[in-house]
Amino acid sequence: MWDRAIRCRFTVPMLQTMYRTEVWAGITANKETPLVFVKGNVKINAGTYQEEVLKKAAFLFYEKNPEMTFKQDWAPAHGARTTIAYLDANLSGYLTKDQWPSNSPDLNPLDFATWGYLEQKLSKRTITNLDQLRSELNQA
Repeated sequence: MWDRAIRCRFTVPMLQTMYRTEVWAGITANKETPLVFVKGNVKINAGTYQEEVLKKAAFLFYEKNPEMTFKQDWAPAHGARTTIAYLDANLSGYLTKDQWPSNSPDLNPLDFATWGYLEQKLSKRTITNLDQLRSELNQA
């Protein structure tokens, strides 16, 4: 399973306001996790990643798909010492930073295909609030 967070920024036309949301997703060759929207206008740090993403989504998906190997893109929150310790304590196996390059287009489809596809699809729509953005991402 690959995982990646996306940062979505858009302007609400009448309010001229910039909103930000963090979205996490995981995929396998034939399955995908539900999208995880981190609440609030926060940047994902190690604690948020562990509590909101790993604990509430990734590990649940992994439990239902034990044949899967967990791989992450090694963003700072993913490679933090506390996250590595959390993975070691809670996951039976995952690919370490040394085992999988983080910036390879053929090995990181979320960064190089999926998020770009979603951004392109949503750029054609008028999105006026965060709830609409979440809904549009889930439908896409």
